[in-house]
Amino acid sequence: MGSFILPEGPFRFFALDVETANSDPASICQLGLACVRDDGTIRVASTLIDPEQPFADFNVNLHGIGRAQVVGAPKFPTILQQIAPLVEEHVIIQHSTFDRGAINGACRKYGLPAPDWQWADSVQIARRAWPELRGQGGHGLGNLKQVLDLEFEHHDAGEDAKAAALVVLRAEAQTGQSLADMMNPARKVQSGGRRQKPAPVNVSTSDLAPHLEGLTTLINYLSEARPLSRRELEEKWKAARAATGPFDAVVSGPSFLSLPEDEFRTHLRSIDNDLGAQVEIVNTACRVYFDTGDIPAPYYAWRIAIILSKAKEAEHERAFLAAWCRHFGSTSGRRYEDLAERARKRGVEVLSD
Repeated sequence: MGSFILPEGPFRFFALDVETANSDPASICQLGLACVRDDGTIRVASTLIDPEQPFADFNVNLHGIGRAQVVGAPKFPTILQQIAPLVEEHVIIQHSTFDRGAINGACRKYGLPAPDWQWADSVQIARRAWPELRGQGGHGLGNLKQVLDLEFEHHDAGEDAKAAALVVLRAEAQTGQSLADMMNPARKVQSGGRRQKPAPVNVSTSDLAPHLEGLTTLINYLSEARPLSRRELEEKWKAARAATGPFDAVVSGPSFLSLPEDEFRTHLRSIDNDLGAQVEIVNTACRVYFDTGDIPAPYYAWRIAIILSKAKEAEHERAFLAAWCRHFGSTSGRRYEDLAERARKRGVEVLSD
């Protein structure tokens, strides 16, 4: 296995991306670093990492990295020690807030202090440079790859880090502003010092078109999967926790749940009307559910229903609610009950225990 060789500087900023072995953000199995010079050239370094955790099938299918690939790979503390001197005095770009949470989570796992790095989110930068994409596919790397004609292989840490760096460079060219300017935009205020409210988001069928295939795949998956009995749920839940040991809890749902409260809320707002993001979250959480018995949080399923309703996609909404309630229609909790009631109002039969 080749060594992790970092390029020589100087550099203007970095972009960092990680891939994880399972739904625990601390289970970093690959780290990529895109190093951006003053002239805009990018040097990429990446390395596999032994996460010392089990690999989930969903993650392996996503990025192609499994236990066999990380045999003999360095552990996270070794890689952190290598990159810290290079990046600690620079801005580090992440696409969304997942990567910072993963780094901090891995530090907690190994009893290390979280690095005091200066992070910036290329999703927020992209939103300022291309506001018209909100509701038109969004600002995820998949959509930006098509819109900006970026060349990279998604779900490879080095390639995704390069893509985040390219987004920043394109955003600088688009806006005429520097990275520093876009990280600290001036707040526009109305007379009397009040902040202007953001324009309302109008969701249409054309906005959702890039994500309806993924939604259909999720609907089919939930429709075809056999509902788990209470006994099966309990057995899976106990088995998952026994497999991970007393100190490694299984984390279900989206990985950004482990972020600090302020970062979590910011990220949550940024994807509220992004169907693709919501479908990906629910898809991941449902697959974790069938593996571990951890019931997915209902917030993201609720957002899918709301987005489809706004777009007047009644059939898609009804199909999703039917598939969701097939498994979670009788789950206790206000939002689960809201989803079940919404399904009933749309003519979906919801069975209770």
